[in-house]
Amino acid sequence: MGMSIAIASQKGGVGKTTLAANLGAAFADLSFRTLLLEVDPQGSLVRCFGLDRYDLHHGLHGCLVSREDAAEAVERGVRENLDLIPANVWSHDEERALLIAVEGNPNALRDLVARFSAEYDYVILDCPPAVGPLTRACLTAVDRFLVPVQAESMNLSTLERLETLATRVRQERNPALRLEGIVLTMADLRTRHANRVVERMATERPGDLLETIVPRSILVAEEPERG
Repeated sequence: MGMSIAIASQKGGVGKTTLAANLGAAFADLSFRTLLLEVDPQGSLVRCFGLDRYDLHHGLHGCLVSREDAAEAVERGVRENLDLIPANVWSHDEERALLIAVEGNPNALRDLVARFSAEYDYVILDCPPAVGPLTRACLTAVDRFLVPVQAESMNLSTLERLETLATRVRQERNPALRLEGIVLTMADLRTRHANRVVERMATERPGDLLETIVPRSILVAEEPERG
């Protein structure tokens, strides 16, 4: 039985998609069968692997809105040991239809993740930058959630709303949900400010803060262009 992990944050631009793509690739490189599930309608995850809308089949939209076979939604072999279910949402109407489907059946995404739990060692969900229905559905569907936080003091306050949502999901839908950890991203450790943020998090959340700190690098921003 595989493990499912949601990459979640209410704030955009903190590295959720980059973290999901690279964590999935890292697991795949270690020979773990891994499935990336793009729940964010912005569709940035597919671009990390050099795909565009014309390369895709049914995706998440096809599964949840059109009730198509989940197996047909998987883009297989985007990398060795790594498969991908894209959101496949390309218009406002399609995004609204996805939201309606999730709100109408709060367990739909959980059922989809469970469908693949025996096939994959890891299922990683790339959540949208919000604490709305899609993120709630992601937290309902997974075993654990991982929170990227940009290494700037203004971003620390975003943790509270997400953790409030996680608490509510535990109480109402998924009592086994656990926080996997908090990972600091885009950290420019040449600055005093970033180092103060690291020190503060290490003091306030020592049991949750992961040792790995993702540095700010233009190379990371350039990688999606190369697929």
